[in-house]
Amino acid sequence: MAAMHCESRSCCGVNLIFGAIASAMRPGRLMVAAFSLAILVGGGMLWDTCAGPLQGDAGPGAFESATVHVQHALAGVQSSVLDLSPRGVADGLIALTWGTPASLWAAGGQWFVIVWGLFALLVLTLSLGLQSRYEALVVAQCQPPSMDRLTSEVSTLGPAFVGSWLAPLAIAGVLAGIILLGSAVLLNIPVLNILGGVAWGAVLLAALCLALVLLGLAWAGALLVPIIAVDGAAGPDAMHRAATAATTHPFRWVLCIALIGFGLGIGLWLLDLLLAMTAWLAVSIGDAWVLNDAFTVGTDPSASTDAGWITRLTGDILAFWLGLLQWIFAGWVLCYIAAATTRAWIVMRRAVDGTDMHDIWTPDRMRGTLAPLASAPSDDA
Repeated sequence: MAAMHCESRSCCGVNLIFGAIASAMRPGRLMVAAFSLAILVGGGMLWDTCAGPLQGDAGPGAFESATVHVQHALAGVQSSVLDLSPRGVADGLIALTWGTPASLWAAGGQWFVIVWGLFALLVLTLSLGLQSRYEALVVAQCQPPSMDRLTSEVSTLGPAFVGSWLAPLAIAGVLAGIILLGSAVLLNIPVLNILGGVAWGAVLLAALCLALVLLGLAWAGALLVPIIAVDGAAGPDAMHRAATAATTHPFRWVLCIALIGFGLGIGLWLLDLLLAMTAWLAVSIGDAWVLNDAFTVGTDPSASTDAGWITRLTGDILAFWLGLLQWIFAGWVLCYIAAATTRAWIVMRRAVDGTDMHDIWTPDRMRGTLAPLASAPSDDA
């Protein structure tokens, strides 16, 4: 317990934030994250099946293209950490969060970005909310919470988790619509478009507001879900707290972002090493006394063998088990993002108002505060 308190007083909570690397590897968390990712992958594969290739009659679909882009971005973060390149880590994170939807939009996947993006937003905010609440309870109690308590509290906070991102994105969508329709109405009518050009200043104002919303999300959006998980705040209150903390303590927040990025790269390297060694040991040792080509089929389906259908079916089953290692890899990324950003908010909150890291919202307290709920009046009163 004392060690946890010391971590909260270290420079930007270095030990606290890096502790998310190990915390995200808890088996129960990985299972929940893998299930959430399975829902996303199922939705993406369904989209690719129905919509077809992203460009022309051949080539990958929108979801497959997004998956490749995400893999390249994560690989860039991992290699930049090994090269001790902060600029490379920042470029990798930007490519992951902004470059992925931007590249799909430019390639003609606008409907995929909108429809599947909203679907992913719903799934990810709920999943990240559950993971963030789990992490908040782990930090506060120094032990994992019970599943009953976790699901009960997350069901209470669920609408706020979704609304914390949906509300600002809805505002951004409305402002973008004003820019699009305003320009179309004001500038497409001959002669009157001269007057429309004068009134176009209102459209420019809407563009300014849109830029502020998007920059605000890019700057402090990572804190929205953790604020709700730690403080039980409502969506609008979370936006206010995130903006206040990130703007009043910008250098501390930048340092937290850098620590999160480097922690992600270190964790990716360690997990990649662990899973690669696991697969190598399982295949190398297991294949020693296997007299057929099951492992060859399982590790390289394109390999030319004379294996019969039974051996090929066995190899496909082995490939399924080896593929689960990739699900663990992807699930850890989701768990780590939730754990690291939650710990970062605990560090930022302490800098803003001095709140102890062990003091978080519980159902017997008012939402958004640490004040106890007023006791109900007794019947004798």
